[in-house]
Amino acid sequence: MPIPGTTSVPHLLEDLAASDVKLSAALIGKVEALIGQASVTGHRYNAQSAGEVDTEEF
Repeated sequence: MPIPGTTSVPHLLEDLAASDVKLSAALIGKVEALIGQASVTGHRYNAQSAGEVDTEEF
């Protein structure tokens, strides 16, 4: 899902084009095997930012 957070029309169009990207099931499987809750550790935000953001903790 593209997340447009831009201040220019060309960048917005580039962000929207991301929805046209198709990944194969094999590639998605490889990515999921490398990156997930089991392999990624640590805090998402530093201590100061964590106090300013309402987010989940794993």
